[in-house]
Amino acid sequence: MNFEANDMKVLGAVVGGGKTFKDIKTTTRLDKAEQEKILGMLVQSKLVTATKGTSFFGQEKYYFGATDHGTKIIDEYIEETERQKGLREKTIVEYRSVLLMMVEVLGDLPINELSQKHGRLFSSTLEKLPPRRKSDGRYKDKSIKEIVQMNVSNTMDTRTINTLIQRCSSWLNWVIRKGYYEDRNIFHGKTVPSKKGKNVITRQPFNEEQLKLIFGKNYLNKTLNSVSPCRYVFYWVGILGLFHGTRLQETTQLHINDIYPLRKIWVIDINDNSNDKKLKTKNSNRIIPLHQTLIDLGFLEYRKILEQNGKERLFHELTLGRDGYTKNPSKFFNDYLRELGIKSATEKYDFHSLRHTCNNALIQKDVNEEHRNDYLGWGQTGMSKKVYGKPFEPSILKKRCSNVISFPINWNDLKVDWKLIIG
Repeated sequence: MNFEANDMKVLGAVVGGGKTFKDIKTTTRLDKAEQEKILGMLVQSKLVTATKGTSFFGQEKYYFGATDHGTKIIDEYIEETERQKGLREKTIVEYRSVLLMMVEVLGDLPINELSQKHGRLFSSTLEKLPPRRKSDGRYKDKSIKEIVQMNVSNTMDTRTINTLIQRCSSWLNWVIRKGYYEDRNIFHGKTVPSKKGKNVITRQPFNEEQLKLIFGKNYLNKTLNSVSPCRYVFYWVGILGLFHGTRLQETTQLHINDIYPLRKIWVIDINDNSNDKKLKTKNSNRIIPLHQTLIDLGFLEYRKILEQNGKERLFHELTLGRDGYTKNPSKFFNDYLRELGIKSATEKYDFHSLRHTCNNALIQKDVNEEHRNDYLGWGQTGMSKKVYGKPFEPSILKKRCSNVISFPINWNDLKVDWKLIIG
């Protein structure tokens, strides 16, 4: 069974007191057919009960209720974690999905019946599951038990497995602190070792030939010359990511006033100072120099035109969703890489590969780790910088990082007159 956003909505509606299809529709806005499909899955998982009855007019009618074992403690944990940490919706969905997967594997047991054998069962089951179960047509309509019986050859990598185990372990630590469970954490010591000999696909930096292909003359056709209302977004986000190593979320949520001159240097201020912004870690909050290539391509002129037109956000065409503003740019970039033959089932490239490419460019120029960490928004490791030092000034990052980043691409081919296009 695979728990997605609509599954969470339906389960939440039932937990919140929704007893009929009508009640659930009021909360979820899902039609009856979609409700029936999801409720069937939830009943099979023993997360929801369904009782057949009759309406006032004698018609057959179903009444739904939530089971009252581990799932209620999961709900309490999610609510408290969300309240204390201010997690974004995507993270909350991921937490709940992992914990409901645990319930599917172990059963919705009373919490005091959990034992070490359940921890071992969960760990061993994860090792038999494939990646991307929710989107792969071979698995998306099957239960975990059914998938395990398929003897899948291409299973999740160990890092993903251990992340799932750690999230369940964090939940059970919370349960123990609350006094709901008095034994040892059943997930302690259940992480799995690296699978030596297995070719684990990880994100890679782009090589020179791939960069020439991505940012060649076809780049204009796929971005500025397309009919998409997000065509300007598509043009800029890739170039921003390449030269600054910014994450897609950081890039797409930029406001116009996040680009400004600071002591004669134009900078990008990556922050979370408005409600629509989220950063991955506290170290993600940083001020870095704007690369000269973007200035040469007219980025400041583009910014000025938007400001004159009264826009607040740099990429105002994007709408805020569960994953911030990343949905459309992420899909565009993945589709573009597939079309170029760069991304495939065995080649794990995506927008985040630009971040790896930027870091690799700095490494190849022998830029030290402290400068790279501040430029890319990573935590410092050395005691003197981590505890006592402040972030490097943009002028230092410009000299040590920005000025040494270059790629063998003819950027003149991508120059346009922004006044003619949007002015």
